[in-house]
Amino acid sequence: MMRPDAPLLQGQSAFYMLHPSLAGRVDFPDMAGLAANRPLFLRSGHGDRHMPVDSVQRAFGRLAKLAKGTDGSVVDAAFHDAGHTMPAEVTQAALRFLMHHLR
Repeated sequence: MMRPDAPLLQGQSAFYMLHPSLAGRVDFPDMAGLAANRPLFLRSGHGDRHMPVDSVQRAFGRLAKLAKGTDGSVVDAAFHDAGHTMPAEVTQAALRFLMHHLR
């Protein structure tokens, strides 16, 4: 997977694998928390076999805790019922979020 010119090394998948020792020191919510003072839109689907609900709930909670009290922090995190997909209504919600926060 780590061969020259592989998609993984071009940032197309599993960013944390580009910095192997990082994953042993911090978890994904902690990495995302580095930007806790900026608006963050997150969605995960119930029934997503790649992202178990209990793990995602803990991550959402950790991010909310990291963002609490920072200037400009907005964590809009929720679940939808379409598994490992991005339904049209989630896309529309993401666009509204971006339009609001990028003005």
